[in-house]
Parts: sequence; C-alpha cells; structure tokens
Amino acid sequence: MVSVNNGYIYTSTDSGSNWTAQTGAGSRNWNSIASSSEGTMLAAVVNGGSIYTGVYSASASSTTTTTSLVASSTTTTGIGSTTTTSSRVGSTTTTTGVVTSTTATTTAIPTDFSKTITYFLPYLHTNTNNVVYCVVSNNSTSKDALGVLTVLSNSGTNKPSQTNELTGFPITAKQTSMIIFSGTTVTSGTTTVDITTNTDNTGNNSSLIYYSAKIGYGTYDADATCDTIGMTCFQGTTSPKRNIRGFVCYDGTTYLPH
Repeated sequence: MVSVNNGYIYTSTDSGSNWTAQTGAGSRNWNSIASSSEGTMLAAVVNGGSIYTGVYSASASSTTTTTSLVASSTTTTGIGSTTTTSSRVGSTTTTTGVVTSTTATTTAIPTDFSKTITYFLPYLHTNTNNVVYCVVSNNSTSKDALGVLTVLSNSGTNKPSQTNELTGFPITAKQTSMIIFSGTTVTSGTTTVDITTNTDNTGNNSSLIYYSAKIGYGTYDADATCDTIGMTCFQGTTSPKRNIRGFVCYDGTTYLPH
C-alpha cells in the first residue's frame, strides 16, 4: 500500500506489479499509511487532519454503495468526541471488494475543510420571549457542510471560553435549515447545543444575558462563498419579521456585511 501526496491511496494484490487507486477515501494530503500484516486492516493519516481506517476485502465485486458522512457518530452528533465514526462532512462512494468501511478519529473539528464560510452575529440574547431564528441554505450541488457555533462574548460576569461547541449542525447539499436561538440552547433539526456555560446563566440576570457568536460552516467545496452558503436572521414571530442587522459573512478573504 502506498500513498501520493495530494493524491490517492494505492493498493496492490500482486506484490507491487499492479496498483489500484482507492478513490473512495478521496485525494488528500496524506502524511503516512500503514496496514496489518495480512493486509486487511488499513490506516492513513491526513497531514494536519484526521485518521482514516478501513477494511480491505480481496473479493471482487462491482456493487457500489454511497454513504453520507454528515455528522453520524457513535457517541455524539458531529464533532469533538474522542472516537467518532463517520464524523466527517461530505459524501464518498465505496466499492465492495476494496474499502468497505471508513472511519475517522478526531478530537476537534476536521482541519482539512476546503473552505469555511463564517457568519458573525454581534447581538443575541437568552430571553426566551424573543427567540432569534436564522435560516441557512447550502446551495452547493454536491458538497455537504457542518456548522459549528462559538460564543465570543457575553454581558455576564463569567466570560465565554471562545472555543467551538462540541456538537455541529450538519446541512446537506441543496438543503435549507433553520437555526433557533432560544434561551441557552441553539437548535437545528434534531441537533441541540447547550450554551449555558458560555452565556453565564448562573448570574442574577440569567434570562437577560446578551452575547455575540459566530457560526463557521466547513465544507469540502473549494468554491464556496457567502452566496452558496447563505444565511439570514430575524427575531420574534410577528409579521413582518424583525430582520437582524449588523451581522457579517467572511469567506476567508472578504468580510461582507448583511
């Protein structure tokens, strides 16, 4: 088994006379690879990224299966667990008889996203009487994304850690989702993040804490922009909605006010 820097992993069943590219794992900046003595258990490390493991089967088959790898996990939804199964974002096609399973082990957000689109929200609050709603659309034709929340500041005595929350919000290609900021929880679909610690709700005015935050949408779409992953926010349920002003989108190069 060999790997090509910024390329694919290659395997051989005839002692190196012929090599086959394993495209299911993707073309990445591989740092090192290893296999068991019988050649059935494979492992590879992305430089500055995650560890991939797989099971190799010598039986040939033309059957293919497509597995969605959007934040499905054995221990948590998204990111941040010590051992996470298929916690990466994106889709991969695996061929039976080559690599039949793929796992990633990570202790943080994947660092090899092709692009991160970040939205900065300067004003949020924990008052449940005025819920904030943000609608995000992933307009990519094929690349999924993972949104990660970070509380940046608050009006309480105990300040936030400014570290990423350990659960992410997956959004598949061509999907529109709503993120709800209510009290000390942030919810999108079936995923809920508890921000109690970072919003200092242990104080006397725990229901009136103001805070700012950012949501970074990591994606393997290298051409992603603030248009392909777009987000807008409003407050309350009145009609017309009270649009939130002052938030900013950063595409890695330019800050775009909304």
